[in-house]
Amino acid sequence: MPRLSIDVTPEQHAQLKSSAALRGQSIKDFVLDRALVAGTATAERSDEEALAALKALLAPRLTQAEAGNFRESAAAETIAEAKRRKSVRSVTSRHSLRRICSISGPTHGADVVGSPG
Repeated sequence: MPRLSIDVTPEQHAQLKSSAALRGQSIKDFVLDRALVAGTATAERSDEEALAALKALLAPRLTQAEAGNFRESAAAETIAEAKRRKSVRSVTSRHSLRRICSISGPTHGADVVGSPG
């Protein structure tokens, strides 16, 4: 059977878990129900409905561009900035985890939750 794996933040995982639990579903069933229903709805749209949805999605961006509110950086610069921001978030998350662990006490040997001893 094919397998699908996605990376989510701890906050996203918690939100998925609680939403699924409120509906009495596993996370897998919750995500599949939502994704497949959304995919079916999209597939059943007429061309006019799809075009209207696309226009609604792009309207705020077009308004900003027409007002001259846009970036003039190259795609490579935008990608590099996105990677930098992701890296900063990752470092911040690791720092927060270390801080939580240091507040919680030692994380070795018998002091680790779930370890023998």
